[in-house]
Amino acid sequence: MKKLWIYILVSLSLAIIMVYTFSENANDYEKQIKKHWKERELTLLNSSPPVIDKELNTFRPDESFRVIASVEHVHHAKSIQLSTSDNSVRNYEDYCYLTFSLKGQEYKLKVLKPVDGADLFLAFTDETSGKNTYGAGRFLPVEIKTNAINTVLDFNYAYNPYCAYNEKYSCPLPPKENHLPLEITAGEKVYKNHQ
Repeated sequence: MKKLWIYILVSLSLAIIMVYTFSENANDYEKQIKKHWKERELTLLNSSPPVIDKELNTFRPDESFRVIASVEHVHHAKSIQLSTSDNSVRNYEDYCYLTFSLKGQEYKLKVLKPVDGADLFLAFTDETSGKNTYGAGRFLPVEIKTNAINTVLDFNYAYNPYCAYNEKYSCPLPPKENHLPLEITAGEKVYKNHQ
């Protein structure tokens, strides 16, 4: 009987430690996301001229929108032209496809590489676009090493392009195949001045 009580106490202690550790990690993750948005907000407020004049509007951090995506590299890159918000075009090359599961379904996004050799470009639209997020789509930072087979996609970092704040900016629009047929309720919402 004494061994049973010891077993129960040890099990309970371990369960409490696991719950506490999980909630601490969740709090750290939420703090990290909020810190990121505060830094972006300050950058946009303090740019010259300022891009925004009030705080950003974002969804509450949600770790379920942080996923592991498998990387399918494109070996024979094709040139692609993306329309922009000011009706011009920008030149890119296919770089890779990212396949991931979210809310029990599998999705695929195309990642492009600008022909000028700048950072990788990933833009998407979803079922929130034009409702509570910017209608022309959002951008998502992505890092993919040359031989990577997996990468992390965290939609909590999805952000609006500059043209969401000022029509004078020219922003590339997401490729049509990068529409996600679900609501991505993570990242940046439409800017309050444009609601």
